[in-house]
Amino acid sequence: MYVIALTVDLDQPRLKVGADLGKDRLQFLKSPAVEDTAAVFGYQDQMNMHSKHAVSSVPKVLAFVPRPDQNASMERQAFQFELMPNGEQPRQMSRSAGCVRYVYNQALALKKERYEKQEKLTRFELDKMLVGWKQETPWPSEAPAHALQQALLGLDRAYTNFFRKRAEFPKFHKKGIRDSFRESDPKCIKLDQVNRRIQVPKLGWVRYRNRREVLGEIPSVTVSLSAGKWFVSISTRREVEPPLHPSTSSVGLDWGMARFYTDAEHQDQL
Repeated sequence: MYVIALTVDLDQPRLKVGADLGKDRLQFLKSPAVEDTAAVFGYQDQMNMHSKHAVSSVPKVLAFVPRPDQNASMERQAFQFELMPNGEQPRQMSRSAGCVRYVYNQALALKKERYEKQEKLTRFELDKMLVGWKQETPWPSEAPAHALQQALLGLDRAYTNFFRKRAEFPKFHKKGIRDSFRESDPKCIKLDQVNRRIQVPKLGWVRYRNRREVLGEIPSVTVSLSAGKWFVSISTRREVEPPLHPSTSSVGLDWGMARFYTDAEHQDQL
């Protein structure tokens, strides 16, 4: 895998890609926050401010976007396992899901109020409000920090889908319905497949029912409650080699009684 560097204006809704990248095009949400753009790309750890040497006064971001090698392709896969929590872990998972739901609903109420007034509420403003909510109400800090940020990102995506007419207006989350929280920092996730356990912030090591081997890097995990049981969904990505003899052509076959088959070029086989 090699890396390409893209410099983008934060006030532009579309990323302008150089001609050397061919048909590659990336879109990102309109936002003044560097974290927003990084989250859309999915590579927060590889974002750096690049405004010091910018020609214009518009803030710019230098985005390092991994691009698959020509001889390999990126495969994304998800693995879901049932968790076997013990002691305080079930209550901690419920608290984390509750904190995420609280932050999501608080942010949605504010965005809905601004929307009715035809005003905007950016992710940058919500990030600052999140800090204030933690100071006013200490209990949201019981959830992993990245899980709360993912709640705001999820709301941002829901609003984007609404304005692009892909989905309905975002709804408030209710307790007991799809309770979940997501950890998006790979550094905070550890998987011990030999002992069938996974480590997530605020939970520690949690055992799970292993059904198959998890392959590839783990960018994120989601802990969710379903039918009274807790599950973990592990997202992975890995490079896979293409077929040894890739083909870009196709052929049509006609099966018959006199001859076994005849192809489109009238080549037959007894």
